[in-house]
Amino acid sequence: MTSVNAADYKKNSFTLVYDGAITENVKGKVNIHHVKYDLHGIQIAANFYTPANYDDPAPKYPAVVVAHPNGDVQEQVAGLYAQRLAEQGYITITADAAYQGASGGMPRS
Repeated sequence: MTSVNAADYKKNSFTLVYDGAITENVKGKVNIHHVKYDLHGIQIAANFYTPANYDDPAPKYPAVVVAHPNGDVQEQVAGLYAQRLAEQGYITITADAAYQGASGGMPRS
């Protein structure tokens, strides 16, 4: 897994801002999948983290929803926790709250 320093987040294709962040999806490693879903008419942007070897025919994976602190976005602290949990075998999802980050909604926070 390639990593960049937090200061280099613009070089990170996922715009993650923490040291050691995933920069690309690699087979056999933790991967990130961008998803969007509708919440009462507002598009919510989320990252879905899958553990290494997720393609293995395991019947079940534990899952955790990781929320970001108020005023934060999914690429910051929540992304760090989501990645670390995925490294331990969990499926994790982080999402920008409505009106924040890449999610929709007006007025913006």
